[in-house]
This record gives sequence, structure tokens and C-alpha cells, in this order.
Amino acid sequence: IGEQAPPELTKTAEQLRQVLDDLRAMLDSLFDVSRYDAQVVQPDIKPLRLLPLLEQIVAAAGGGARAKGITLIARPTDAWVMSDRALLGRMISNIVENGVRYTEMGSVTIACVPHEGHLRIEVRDTGRGIPADDLDRVFEPFRQTGEPGRSVHGGLGLGLAICEGLVRA
Repeated sequence: IGEQAPPELTKTAEQLRQVLDDLRAMLDSLFDVSRYDAQVVQPDIKPLRLLPLLEQIVAAAGGGARAKGITLIARPTDAWVMSDRALLGRMISNIVENGVRYTEMGSVTIACVPHEGHLRIEVRDTGRGIPADDLDRVFEPFRQTGEPGRSVHGGLGLGLAICEGLVRA
């Protein structure tokens, strides 16, 4: 009681905690993909003001953006949509997190743009983008682009597969 653990034990415990956190996140993502594929998710569609949701997403991803020295913003909007708040939030968060993950310098911006009588939510970043050859495959589970260095960013290739399942829901 009152004794401090040796530094090597503290470091090992922290590494173990990180591995367990990563494993939990991976399992959560796998469960999400399977739930959306099985179509067991029932959306709760309600009127939703977008700005508070976008601000929450920016706050959640802001630490990672600041750590990389990139700007993350949501453009102000008065828009409302009919959607499931949790599912739409997850979808936008996955895309924003990808933007932050693959942007080395510059910015990630969320904008709401009127488009043909609807509202399009755009996530724009200054990252290197997705090669044209991979555009039709990036929504497949575990699919990552063939660009060298992509996997070093820690993605599992599940974020966009989850987004596709959310869109179907």
C-alpha cells in the first residue's frame, strides 16, 4: 500500500491496456459489421438538428487532429434532417476519423451542402485520397487501399464497411 510500481511494470501494464483497448475496438467493429449485414439494426428516425451532432463529432476527434497539427472543423449550419442520430453520428464519425487518420497536414472539414432537394454531408480533407482503382472496393470489410504506408495508420479496414451497413439501415 502506498508503494509505486517499478517503471518497467508500469510500462508493461500500459502496453497491455493499449492492446486490450485495440482488441475491444476491433471486436466492436466486427460486431457492428455483422449486425448491419444481418439487418438487425432498427433506425429510430426523428427530426435532427445537425450542428450539435457535428460539433460533438469534432470534439471527439479533435484531440487526434490537434496531435497531428491539422485543423478539424464543422462549418456552421442551421440544417435539420430526418435521421437516426446515433447511426448518422457513427457514419460521419467513421469518415471524419479516416480523414484525420490519413491527413498528414492541412485540414478536415465537415460541411452540409444543399444538393438536388436534399442535404449532402461532406467530409473534405487534404489527405492523399483514395486511388481511383480502389473506389469501388473500399466499402468491403478489411479492405484498405494498396497505397504503401496505409496500414501504418492503424486502421482495420472496417470503418467504411460499417458506413455502408449504416446507409442500408
